[in-house]
Amino acid sequence: MNAFINGAGCIALAALLGLALCIYYNYAGIDYTDEFYGVVAGAEIGLARGSALSWALNLIVIGCCVVLLSFLNKRFAFIREYTRLHTSMLIVLTMSVPGLTTALCPATVVVALLLLAMHVMFSGYQQQHYRSYIFLISLILSIGSMVDYVFVAYALIFMVGFFQVQLMSFKGFVGMLFGWITPYWIAYGFGLFELADLHVPQLEFTTERYMALVTSPVIVNVVLTVITGTIFGAMNALTLISYRRQLRAYNGFFTVLALATTLLLAVDVANVLTYLAVLNVCLAVQAAHFFTTTRLNKSYILFILLVVANMAGPTVFIILKELL
Repeated sequence: MNAFINGAGCIALAALLGLALCIYYNYAGIDYTDEFYGVVAGAEIGLARGSALSWALNLIVIGCCVVLLSFLNKRFAFIREYTRLHTSMLIVLTMSVPGLTTALCPATVVVALLLLAMHVMFSGYQQQHYRSYIFLISLILSIGSMVDYVFVAYALIFMVGFFQVQLMSFKGFVGMLFGWITPYWIAYGFGLFELADLHVPQLEFTTERYMALVTSPVIVNVVLTVITGTIFGAMNALTLISYRRQLRAYNGFFTVLALATTLLLAVDVANVLTYLAVLNVCLAVQAAHFFTTTRLNKSYILFILLVVANMAGPTVFIILKELL
C-alpha cells in the first residue's frame, strides 16, 4: 500500500474520485467561487457560470496544473526520493474544493501560470547572464495581472525567488521591469484599453467578508491545508536543510511561496480560493517530502485519512450547518 500511494495507480484513482466529486458538486449546486478582477477593467475572462464549456475548460486547466507540477519535479528533482504522490495529492486537494471545480475560476489559471513561471525560474539557477529568464517570468505574471490582480503580489514573491536561485542582477532587474511593462505597453498601443481602465484592488476588511468565508464549505479546506502544511513543513525542515544548495533553493522558494500566500489569504479574503489553490501546490510538495523521508510502516493510513478529510469535509460541513 505504501508503494501504491507513491505510484501511478494512486494518480488514476485520485483522478476518478476527483472527477466524481466534481460532478457531484456541480449537480448539487455547491459553489463558492472568486471572480476575475484584473488591473485592466474589462479584461476579465467572462464565461457563463454553470455552463458546460466553463466546467470543461476548468478541468483542462486543472489537468495542466497537475502535469506542470509533475514535470517540474521530474526535471529539477527537488523531491529526492522517487514518488508521484505530489501529483495525486494535488488532484485530491484541488478536486475537494467545490469552488475550484464547478467553473473556470481565477484560482486554477493563477496556479497554472505560476507553475509555468517556476519552470523558467528553476531553469535559470545561477544563470545571472540569462536575463531573458527574468524577462519571460515577468512577462507571464504581467499578462496574468491584466485579468487578476493577485499576480502583482506574486511578482514580488518571485523577486525573492530570483535571489534564492541566484538569478538576479542589476541587468536582470531592468529586464524584470521591461517584462512587466511590455504587455501593458503593447495592449495600450493597440488601443485595447485606456489609462482610465487601470485600477487597483479594493481590499475589504469587513465582518461580512470574513463571515462569508467562515460560513462557507471552503473554510474546511482552508483550515486543513494550513494546519497540515504547517505540520509537514516543520517536520521536513531538518531534512531539507541537509540537501545540496540547488535543491535547498528550489524547496526554499516553495516555503516562501507558502508563507506569503498564507498572509495574503488572511488579508485578501475576496480571493481566498486563489490563495488556497496555491497553498495546495505547496502542501502537495511538502506531503511528498514527508511520505518519502519519514519511514512509517503504515504511512498509507495517514494518506487515506488526509484524502477522506479533504474530500468529505465540505459536505460534512454543509450537513452540520443545516442540522444546526
